[in-house]
Amino acid sequence: MSWQPIETVPKDGTAVLLYCPFGTGTYLGWWSGDHFDVCTVGRTYYLHSHEEATHWMPLSQGYQ
Repeated sequence: MSWQPIETVPKDGTAVLLYCPFGTGTYLGWWSGDHFDVCTVGRTYYLHSHEEATHWMPLSQGYQ
Protein backbone atom coordinates (compact mmCIF):
# COMPACT_ATOMS: atom_id res chain seq x y z
CA MET A 1 0.00 0.00 0.00
CA SER A 2 1.24 3.49 -0.75
CA TRP A 3 0.67 6.85 0.93
CA GLN A 4 -2.83 8.25 0.38
CA PRO A 5 -3.92 11.93 0.39
CA ILE A 6 -4.93 13.05 3.88
CA GLU A 7 -8.37 14.05 2.59
CA THR A 8 -9.19 10.32 2.28
CA VAL A 9 -8.18 9.32 5.83
CA PRO A 10 -10.78 7.24 7.74
CA LYS A 11 -12.75 9.44 10.14
CA ASP A 12 -14.09 6.61 12.30
CA GLY A 13 -11.21 6.41 14.79
CA THR A 14 -9.26 3.77 12.84
CA ALA A 15 -5.54 3.89 13.69
CA VAL A 16 -3.34 4.67 10.68
CA LEU A 17 0.17 5.85 9.88
CA LEU A 18 0.29 9.61 9.36
CA TYR A 19 2.99 11.44 7.41
CA CYS A 20 3.83 14.97 8.55
CA PRO A 21 6.50 16.86 6.62
CA PHE A 22 7.36 18.79 9.79
CA GLY A 23 8.55 17.19 13.03
CA THR A 24 9.69 13.58 13.03
CA GLY A 25 7.73 12.63 9.92
CA THR A 26 5.65 9.51 10.66
CA TYR A 27 3.19 8.93 13.49
CA LEU A 28 0.65 6.35 14.61
CA GLY A 29 -2.60 8.28 14.85
CA TRP A 30 -6.37 8.44 14.40
CA TRP A 31 -8.95 11.12 13.63
CA SER A 32 -10.62 12.33 16.80
CA GLY A 33 -13.40 14.61 15.64
CA ASP A 34 -11.57 17.84 14.86
CA HIS A 35 -7.90 16.83 15.07
CA PHE A 36 -5.61 13.80 14.93
CA ASP A 37 -4.58 12.09 18.16
CA VAL A 38 -1.11 10.62 17.76
CA CYS A 39 0.96 8.32 19.91
CA THR A 40 4.72 8.48 20.10
CA VAL A 41 7.22 7.15 22.65
CA GLY A 42 4.56 6.16 25.14
CA ARG A 43 2.56 9.36 25.18
CA THR A 44 -0.53 10.52 23.32
CA TYR A 45 -1.07 14.06 22.09
CA TYR A 46 -2.79 15.76 19.18
CA LEU A 47 -1.74 17.46 15.98
CA HIS A 48 -2.94 21.04 16.16
CA SER A 49 -4.33 21.23 12.65
CA HIS A 50 -5.49 18.97 9.85
CA GLU A 51 -2.78 20.49 7.63
CA GLU A 52 0.07 19.08 9.72
CA ALA A 53 -0.54 15.59 8.32
CA THR A 54 -0.41 15.46 4.52
CA HIS A 55 -0.68 11.70 3.84
CA TRP A 56 -1.79 8.49 5.53
CA MET A 57 -1.33 4.75 5.13
CA PRO A 58 -3.26 1.84 6.67
CA LEU A 59 -1.49 -0.25 9.29
CA SER A 60 -0.41 -3.73 8.30
CA GLN A 61 -2.70 -6.60 9.37
CA GLY A 62 -0.68 -7.43 12.50
CA TYR A 63 -1.05 -3.93 13.97
CA GLN A 64 -4.74 -3.23 13.54
